[in-house]
Amino acid sequence: SSTVADNHGGIGPDGSGSGGIHMDFGTLDVRNSVIWSNVGGGVGPLPSADQLGGAAAKLVTYSDVTGGFPGLGNVASDPLFMNQIAGDYHLKMSSNCIDSGEFIVPGPAEPDIDGDPRLLGSRVDMGADEANLNLYPGSNEDLNLETVVNGWGDANASSRFLTTNDTVTMGIHSPLATFTASSMLLLGQGFVTGAPPAPVYGYPELRIQPGAFFLLAPGASPLWTHAVADGVVWGFDVPASFPGFSLMVQGFALSPLANNGYFAATEGHELRFK
Repeated sequence: SSTVADNHGGIGPDGSGSGGIHMDFGTLDVRNSVIWSNVGGGVGPLPSADQLGGAAAKLVTYSDVTGGFPGLGNVASDPLFMNQIAGDYHLKMSSNCIDSGEFIVPGPAEPDIDGDPRLLGSRVDMGADEANLNLYPGSNEDLNLETVVNGWGDANASSRFLTTNDTVTMGIHSPLATFTASSMLLLGQGFVTGAPPAPVYGYPELRIQPGAFFLLAPGASPLWTHAVADGVVWGFDVPASFPGFSLMVQGFALSPLANNGYFAATEGHELRFK
């Protein structure tokens, strides 16, 4: 699964240079990929093209290619990158590339380019990015949760991988200052991967089930916390991995300013052990 976009081919010694992928020998196998908006620069004896060029045989399936390409499951629609001009090639939630790849089940610890799980929907996405659908929605208020593993990746990802000695930081933020840091807390709940906690009846924004949670609060290493301008940031070092299990974390603000008069909830973030 790859994204090859906005490249310009040079002119090689033989006078050929495709913009996207160029291969002259063997078989080029492209699947679950986005090959988009590339420009070829080659002129010469070997075949060149904007997107896919060269004399090699080409097997292209379940991919989005500018101008189209013969093959099972291929499309030729705008992939709707998040911000193509700025070089952000994550997919917008309205992209036709989401859930449009092969009907395959990748390995349980196979990541995308951001370290997110490769499968978040019914099918893998086309391209290097597995779009982070809001799998575990919150109450849609001025409160959000950001999770970063080892200092990189999409902080708003619905699911991330964890393993021993990873450093995780999680922040609850109220960008418009509706809620104060003193009203915020972070809850977590363990579960078998693939069977996350169901929303509690009557409060669809509550993902952590009463009686089944634990509180992530200030403490000594490997757990720490500090206030920031618009909320609170927690962090911890993963002492051990538990393959097959996940941790759901969700942020809350206990405040009469919440829509229901009691609490606001962030979306839930799943941390999968591998």
